[in-house]
Amino acid sequence: MCYQVDVGGMTDSVSGGTAILVSGPPMTGKYDLFVELLAAGPAIAIATDTDAATLREDYAGFAPSERLSVVDCASHTQGVETTDDDDTRYVPGAGNLTRIGTAFTDFVEERVDAGVRVGLHSLSPLLVYSELRSVYRFLQVFTGQVRGADWLCLATFDPTMHDEQVVSTVLDPFDGVVETREHEGRREARIKGIDPQPSDWTAF
Repeated sequence: MCYQVDVGGMTDSVSGGTAILVSGPPMTGKYDLFVELLAAGPAIAIATDTDAATLREDYAGFAPSERLSVVDCASHTQGVETTDDDDTRYVPGAGNLTRIGTAFTDFVEERVDAGVRVGLHSLSPLLVYSELRSVYRFLQVFTGQVRGADWLCLATFDPTMHDEQVVSTVLDPFDGVVETREHEGRREARIKGIDPQPSDWTAF
């Protein structure tokens, strides 16, 4: 199966099983772009940097009729009382990689939809609460599950928060990168790693 990745009107076609990292500094629109790409079909998301309700509301702005299942790692840390339901699993925090992985696997095994998109927003909280080696192993398993299901994988990352070794390690499990930036007062993005040459920067 092929997926369309539309960035500011610039469309790239990628095969199922492709993992893409949406990477850029704060305030460059990577979350908005991530949600828009995720909402192009039914989806499963791991939310470490926002709660399920917020992500679901933002997702519905693009895809009100599509199904979104969420592993919520943020609500507990915000002191919100939670109860699991068919499309939401609550995890005590972003540092519990085992619980996150188990909850995500539950959704993978339950979903039989065609064209599912999988998202993780964001990698940075995982790196705050866990060692780099543990996060790397988690990402390998996570992207491997998505590849095994022939789905599209998306994740967000702020490289300005981490040193060069962390950035290089985090990039390794992904096939390509959508980079975001602010340039002359506008948000721009480009796609790297999918085609032999990076795309041009384009406003989105």
